[in-house]
Amino acid sequence: MKRVASFCAVALLTISPAYSQDSEDNCKDISAIYIDTHAVVVLGKDGKTLNILIANGKRPNAYGTCVAGKVTVDFIDDRGCCTATFDGKTIKWSNGTVWSKWSKAP
Repeated sequence: MKRVASFCAVALLTISPAYSQDSEDNCKDISAIYIDTHAVVVLGKDGKTLNILIANGKRPNAYGTCVAGKVTVDFIDDRGCCTATFDGKTIKWSNGTVWSKWSKAP
């Protein structure tokens, strides 16, 4: 688990977006490590495009969009899945899965 978290942290720092944090769109904070799936979600420079890396090595990368907290992603290994909502801390997927942001303990 520690090794995966370290990998994800390096991946997130390496591909951090240059998207402006001044936007009122709540997608601006979606870039993070999500502990439930060892996923790294990165918001593109355009403020809409998503790249998802699931670091467990069992799933391919996924791509999608986030607009006004509404997420749409094409998981090529799970066609038809998924849409989601993002509330600033969690991604709640239409299939019932919830991804929670990793937050470093104080």
